[in-house]
Amino acid sequence: MTQLSGTWRVDGPDMDGARGAATLTFEGDGMVFGCSGVNRVRGTWELADDVLTFGPLASTLMAGPAAAMAAEQALQSLLTVPLQVQAADDGTLLLRASDARVLRLVPADPAPTLL
Repeated sequence: MTQLSGTWRVDGPDMDGARGAATLTFEGDGMVFGCSGVNRVRGTWELADDVLTFGPLASTLMAGPAAAMAAEQALQSLLTVPLQVQAADDGTLLLRASDARVLRLVPADPAPTLL
């Protein structure tokens, strides 16, 4: 079973407008925070049997460029469903939803810890 903590950059096909701006930091106590493209987010997370679920996420309500707002909406929508976690050999994580949507988490500096 994969356990994660630290900061990850969010990458995926729907994240083009926010590429490099979306990050998630997973804390060992089950809290998560970061930036979903334009707005800050904070909430809870749980990883059980390589399935990642998020509790309700609170978000700021700032506006941004249309592409960044669309990317943010796609990310926040994906974080509402259970995600299968798969670790890749290059240190990234793939998060897969049952409807075939996929996000890739790339280690940010400093690199997260995979246990």
